[in-house]
Amino acid sequence: MAVLVCRDVIAHGHVDGTQAPAGEGRRSLSEEEKAARRVVVERNKQWRSATTVRREWLRAFAACKTAPVGAERFVLTCLLAGDHPIRQALEAGWPLLRELLGFEVGPSDRFRSGGAEFSAVMEMVSAVSPRRATVLAAAAVLCAWEERTGPHTWRHQGADTARYLGQMATWGYQLSDIETYAVTGLEPEAAAPEAAPLESAAGDRVVRRRGVAGLSPRAMSCSPRAARHRPPPPPATTTIATGRQNQGSR
Repeated sequence: MAVLVCRDVIAHGHVDGTQAPAGEGRRSLSEEEKAARRVVVERNKQWRSATTVRREWLRAFAACKTAPVGAERFVLTCLLAGDHPIRQALEAGWPLLRELLGFEVGPSDRFRSGGAEFSAVMEMVSAVSPRRATVLAAAAVLCAWEERTGPHTWRHQGADTARYLGQMATWGYQLSDIETYAVTGLEPEAAAPEAAPLESAAGDRVVRRRGVAGLSPRAMSCSPRAARHRPPPPPATTTIATGRQNQGSR
């Protein structure tokens, strides 16, 4: 089969469709566009930093012996909503949950070579108490959402992001500015501590705390010995909409 080619594309005026026309370069960005790009780059960095702190919080949460108030309702809400991250975690064998529980994480597909690793988790679950099982159920759905997060999360606010981060805030996680933006869509200056409180799936209302995200162990209702492998966090203050203040751990 003969293939026709042009031996002199320049002489015949042919151009590469993937390149800019001859004599034209990439359009220069305006000052407003440059400023917007700098904001995106900076907020991507903030999200990655918050992700590190958030996963440490999830690790400590997964080590708790007693579930916080509203855990059963939160898990049921996520299951009934049919959140896509949960379906993905089901198919992958809950890789982040296994990692945070200290299991070796290899091939993530439990229906293939990851089956033995997933079986170890099932064996562990069969021996835990009902209260501990509730903790693990809540940790599982939180890890399912966390596994699918990335710098894109803060740019695309959605009901699932508000549900998961809002519930974590109710249970003592202190949202950073970028995480609050992902929940509310409000700029940090507009999302002051005195602003309208966030609302979780369980119906609890929480006023965010400005600054870096972190742990609030008192609000987590977590046994100190369950997380003794973690260094003790500094005292923190979490303001609840009822007007009460929880300061540090007792």
